[in-house]
Amino acid sequence: MNWKKQIVALVISVVLLAAFSGIMSAVDADDIENATDNVLGTYDKDGELVSIPSNNSGRSLSPTIDEEKITDGAISMGISIASTALQPGWPRITGGDVDSSPALGDIDGDGDMEIVVGSADDKVYAWHHDGTIVTGWPKATGGDVRSSPALGDIDRDGDMEIVVGSFDDKVYAWHHDGTLVTGWPKITGGDVRSSPALGDIDRDGDMEIVVGSFDDKVYAWHHDGTLVTGWPKITGGDVWSSPALGDVDGNGDIEIVVGSDDDRVYAWHHDGTLVTGWPKATGGDVWSSPALGDVDGDSDIEIVVGSQDDKVYAWHHDGTLVTGWPQATGDEVYPSSPALGDIDGDGDIEIVVGSDDNKVYAWHHDGTLVTGWPQTTGADVDSSPALGDIDGDGDIEIVVGSLDDKVYAWHHDGALVTGWPKATGGNVYSSSPALGDIDGDGDIEVVVGSRDGKVYAWDCSGTYDPGNIEWGTFHHDVKRTGLYAPLPSVPKVISVVTDKTNYTLSETVHVTLEINYSAEYPVVTVLELELKEPCDTPDLLYKSPWFIMMPPVFQWNATVPIHINDSMWVSGGGHSFIATLIEPTIGRVIWKDSACFKIEDLPEKKRVELEIP
Repeated sequence: MNWKKQIVALVISVVLLAAFSGIMSAVDADDIENATDNVLGTYDKDGELVSIPSNNSGRSLSPTIDEEKITDGAISMGISIASTALQPGWPRITGGDVDSSPALGDIDGDGDMEIVVGSADDKVYAWHHDGTIVTGWPKATGGDVRSSPALGDIDRDGDMEIVVGSFDDKVYAWHHDGTLVTGWPKITGGDVRSSPALGDIDRDGDMEIVVGSFDDKVYAWHHDGTLVTGWPKITGGDVWSSPALGDVDGNGDIEIVVGSDDDRVYAWHHDGTLVTGWPKATGGDVWSSPALGDVDGDSDIEIVVGSQDDKVYAWHHDGTLVTGWPQATGDEVYPSSPALGDIDGDGDIEIVVGSDDNKVYAWHHDGTLVTGWPQTTGADVDSSPALGDIDGDGDIEIVVGSLDDKVYAWHHDGALVTGWPKATGGNVYSSSPALGDIDGDGDIEVVVGSRDGKVYAWDCSGTYDPGNIEWGTFHHDVKRTGLYAPLPSVPKVISVVTDKTNYTLSETVHVTLEINYSAEYPVVTVLELELKEPCDTPDLLYKSPWFIMMPPVFQWNATVPIHINDSMWVSGGGHSFIATLIEPTIGRVIWKDSACFKIEDLPEKKRVELEIP
């Protein structure tokens, strides 16, 4: 691969006029009191909780029983409140059942996470971490939204889009501000209960959107809403299952794996041709969504999924069963989907999933049960587990909802986490917990929907560490890939990076542009480099002559110095360099990349000289 580099230096020379002023927030004494207060609760003589004050709703209660004070009837006693309280501003109320699984992501670029989820009131909601609604939301569709939103920059415009299905037979894609992405929504022939998966399946440099429909088909669209060549694909039944994306056969491109109501699991190459050895038959409908990962350490990816024949299956990429599988549960596995992760720290991957026998199962890769499992709830477990350290003890907890109106959290050995389960006001059906630090305070929150029409967020004591979250949301990540590993990297056509992310005045910002002159892109091209300020107005710094991106022909001499002498107003705060390759004849953006940086110590707009030698 022939890489050429153009080094660009941006010199910002302004006299330092202001220094940083540190701000220290004091701890309010009332906060401390509220966190450690003793609140009276009523227990019977067996130590069972009869009632607690309403202001303790959602908190963890740890009673200490003094047997000498227990008499027939009820007693009142002190209770210590642990730190698993509801997040301030939560729960949030929608107008219908919340079967959709929340997605956590900074969709508006404000530095903290938003919570995005669908509801059976035909809407998709987006809240800030404090429960206030994001500007432009909620968005209305024409039917129930039981699909789970996927988040990703599908059009490479530098911000995050939200993609989700609806029971009006459509798949929607919105920008973070709630405006529709050009070319969307897309219409299928049936309800869309499946959750979209986002990934560059055809290696064209942008993301495709893959999703199932109740018209028995699986669709794949480009970011602009045009169908990917070879799609949609037809199965023999409704597709409730959500597609998983990964290089299952090690051939360097991405396969698509999904279940169907025809009792089968399908695997296609990106061009829609079937993977050798697929589809695989089970003994029941497959509503469960496949999980992909190297569960047995053989260096290729296995496919794990539940079925309504009361079993969980694991196949190698060629369709042969993994030794020790399938494993039986006591009832149907739907729509709970397996989560993969090393929950016990033994270095290999465990498989965790719910079943309609009221239990949650955890197996080692060879199909043997993990010690302490299965664990029992009070009703069907159709929610899908999340795996992560929520209490800061250094090991992985298993968090999942149940139709007994509760959300459970167990340690890897099956012992309940202190303060759990948490009660909601309705069934926790297919909504699956999402784990993340939504408010940026350094600890972890658990977010999930319920059929009481609410979305809950609990503030946990564990320190947020992305490295200690094995499977943090439904289908592993907010792109809903279902893959316990990063997707294969695609060589960028163009990349732009700065040498640092934070600068003070009088420092030099070094910008590096790398262009990959690949034969995949034999087009006439121009390069534009822009500086984007906080006011969102980009200043064009450089526009190249036309050149051909096809080796060995290289018509633009990248070693020629670029001279820019321009005076402009620059303000403090966040900036970005945006490099764009454009096909000038039709205006098509071939590839876009950006590098964000921050200018500190600039209290007001100043006129500066920009030089790119």
